[in-house]
Amino acid sequence: VLSTMVYVQGTDNAKSSYVNISLDGDDDGVYETVLENNRLLNVSSSGDGQVHRVNENITRVYSDYLLNYDISDYIKSDSIKVNVHATSAAGNSDSKIKYVAVVAAYNVEDSNEEYYYAINTGHSWNSYGDIATTRFNFPANATTNVTQAVLTQVATSSLSTGKLRITMINKYLLGAA
Repeated sequence: VLSTMVYVQGTDNAKSSYVNISLDGDDDGVYETVLENNRLLNVSSSGDGQVHRVNENITRVYSDYLLNYDISDYIKSDSIKVNVHATSAAGNSDSKIKYVAVVAAYNVEDSNEEYYYAINTGHSWNSYGDIATTRFNFPANATTNVTQAVLTQVATSSLSTGKLRITMINKYLLGAA
């Protein structure tokens, strides 16, 4: 999964941005896969945390556009490169890239160990003191207890001094808040 977030100030569509995203999946220096080519980000949103869907890959909450892509078919090397470029479409707005992340799950050859991966991407609007929850379900064919679970959270705005709470039952990660 390739995930990136672009900040475009405000909630109206008067402030907009163009974004270009390309991928060098075989590490040859050529960005052969174009995921977005001058995609105009100009969907109106609201200040209440509602998720506004742009298309199957892009959502917006308040001033942030979240862009997610399944790039598994494009990864041909142990090393890849991603190019994300955002620029103001109207000349009067910020177009800032908040983060770029690649999450790649893989099998270790010659190993009998089973690994289960759960990737949950999306917006979670929280006010100070709110609790956000996400749940992961393991597949029915999981034959052994989970011995380790790792949760990574990306906070793209203010992060309070609140605690991250992870709930485990019978060694299964049920959710986090």
